[in-house]
Amino acid sequence: MKVSFLISASAFQRLEPAAIDRGWHSDPDYALRTAHRLLDSQERRAANWTGAADMPDLDVETAARLAAMGGEFPASKPDEIARAIARFFGERPPRLEVEGVEYRVGPMLGTLSPLAN
Repeated sequence: MKVSFLISASAFQRLEPAAIDRGWHSDPDYALRTAHRLLDSQERRAANWTGAADMPDLDVETAARLAAMGGEFPASKPDEIARAIARFFGERPPRLEVEGVEYRVGPMLGTLSPLAN
């Protein structure tokens, strides 16, 4: 499955060569999509609008410390993919996009929730 995800910049820097060996790569398009969603969310918040697409757990400062990556994963379920990323990087990705559907990844197993686009 085609997957894009966010991970801490420090984890990316530490494990980039091994990630590239797995076929994962930097994903500037996903970084740009995330930045646009974050800015849209900030504008809605400033206008006192809240909704399912809001990003309360991902603010500008947090997003600035993240790296966007992408690649193919053999797993077919988003929670399996999140677990594989967590095993490799030692941390769960805060965001995961699987086949065009973005998920918020919670701190515990089984806490993925799709985001409205």
